[in-house]
Amino acid sequence: MEKVDAAVKLAHRAVETRYEDLTQQEVLATKHGILDTFGVLLAGTTLGPKVREIVEFVKESGGREEATILGFGGKVPAMMAAYANGATVHSLDFDDTHDPSTLHPTASCLPAALAVMEKLGGKTGRDLITAIAVGNDLVSRMGSAAPTGISEAGLLAPMTFGYFGSAVAAGKILGLSKDQMVGCMGLAYTQVSGSGQHFVEGGSDVRLIYQSFNNKAGVLSALLTEKGVNGGGRNALEGEYGFYDLFFRGKYDPKYVDVKMGDRYEGTSISIKPYPSCRQTHPYIDATRALIAKHDITPQRVAKVELKVGTLGKHLCLPEQSRKRPTLTSDAKFSVPYPVAACLVYGNIDLASFLTENLANPQVLAMVGKVEWVFDERISRSVGVEPAIVTIHTTDGKSYTERVDHGLGAPENPMSQEQLVAKFRDCAGYSINKMSKQSIDRVVELCLDLDNVSDIGELVDFLT
Repeated sequence: MEKVDAAVKLAHRAVETRYEDLTQQEVLATKHGILDTFGVLLAGTTLGPKVREIVEFVKESGGREEATILGFGGKVPAMMAAYANGATVHSLDFDDTHDPSTLHPTASCLPAALAVMEKLGGKTGRDLITAIAVGNDLVSRMGSAAPTGISEAGLLAPMTFGYFGSAVAAGKILGLSKDQMVGCMGLAYTQVSGSGQHFVEGGSDVRLIYQSFNNKAGVLSALLTEKGVNGGGRNALEGEYGFYDLFFRGKYDPKYVDVKMGDRYEGTSISIKPYPSCRQTHPYIDATRALIAKHDITPQRVAKVELKVGTLGKHLCLPEQSRKRPTLTSDAKFSVPYPVAACLVYGNIDLASFLTENLANPQVLAMVGKVEWVFDERISRSVGVEPAIVTIHTTDGKSYTERVDHGLGAPENPMSQEQLVAKFRDCAGYSINKMSKQSIDRVVELCLDLDNVSDIGELVDFLT
């Protein structure tokens, strides 16, 4: 019997899935992810590096008024709205993550799905929930099957897997058939890119705007498929020159992508971020906050801070100059020493901690000079998020250690709905078009009751 490629299995399940197939837990997790992603997108309209430049470029390009640039307002072709909103959605690295695969599922799917919904009109909240649920599931499963982060081939996995999620989410909104969805994945595969070089070298804006490319490609793939363009795709993932062979040297675990109806949807495994920085930094921030609270640690009491890091954490400690004294927001967010030092000075980490004008805070720079790191193979991981071990040595000769295995926001250590809503309100306060308290409240209400929203256009109106 001929082997059925995982691309076919994933595409067919995405098409077959109805809102009614989702459990209450899966629906709630998806709604939380959508609310959270809208929030970080709104904050990105003012705080995201190069976001305004991209939006300006998109508006200058013109075209049919099909879908909205969120926050900024104005309508452009659906593909370009997905591009602009995709640039904004990850610009603060504050969007949700699938910790086992270190991917960013909702940011990969929401801008594409929403743009197509607006283009078509008349789509419901249940349509959006279903599209995001299947897109997030696909991204998370594909990432779980292969070593993520930076692959052996130098692939930046959080960027690359997103192409498939964007295409499937957009295709779900369009109502593609099973064969069409397979072809849509084939078109997405044709556009896949993403180099780890953007991660390992400082100064690149691509690390924070890459979701723009994913979402634009996803809409393009779905719309071309609807027009009758055949993208192939029947062996897009496991074929001789398929995705896993080309980008991962054939090293993947097929059980994660061997799906059928009735299998759970991976949205319940997605983490909401409490801090606007690389997910691997979060256990270190949590450990630092715990030490501050438990032992009344003030900046004046800190003599030295020792971080134990694994392979992934080590990437966020080197090169030391840009990790300890970052001049760019993006470098600060991809550092372990810097947010630990900032947390010791401020007592917490929030959006303001990474504002450009705060990167040169002399108190933080003095504190980061006290931070040292050592490699500990025992906590090293090749994928996922590593545990964090933080030891603070105080000026009175005492030492305190805290270990965190699951950062706040993970399914094992979830944020409450109240914390999620508080994060959204904080983010919405940074929107480039000032939102009233009533508008913010209404967005929260609509997202938490999304399954009863009859026209997604009502929600979009409050987000511009």
